[in-house]
Amino acid sequence: MRRSLTEEAAHRRPLPETSPPMTVAGPLSHLRWVEYNRFERVLLGGPDLAPWTEEDPNRDFRVDDVPLDRLVKDYRRQCARSVEIVRSVDPDRRATVLHPRYGSTTARWIVLHMIEGTARHAGHPDIMRELLDGRTGCP
Repeated sequence: MRRSLTEEAAHRRPLPETSPPMTVAGPLSHLRWVEYNRFERVLLGGPDLAPWTEEDPNRDFRVDDVPLDRLVKDYRRQCARSVEIVRSVDPDRRATVLHPRYGSTTARWIVLHMIEGTARHAGHPDIMRELLDGRTGCP
């Protein structure tokens, strides 16, 4: 994401209304909360602070009122915290919270799936940026 992206463009939805509430800013917020959820809540047993709910599972994507710079700072801070956690635990440590589909997981499993989830969302802002102003990630 280039700094020339305006606040208004970062929060505009270039996809049809039938799609999830996707903006350039949305995946950044989502990944920040997934980092927190996987490492601090699931692995360590911390409180569930994530904004999503059963009634609103995409709440973390709706961040129209949050400046892009703050989203970037929050994501970087959460990633740094995740790195601290991973460095401090044995890779085979069992997670405190059971996964709803896979049951008992380990720190290693969580890291692998966090990489997978981040990779899945990494290209979304690039695509939306191109739809918004025609700029691509390559010079």
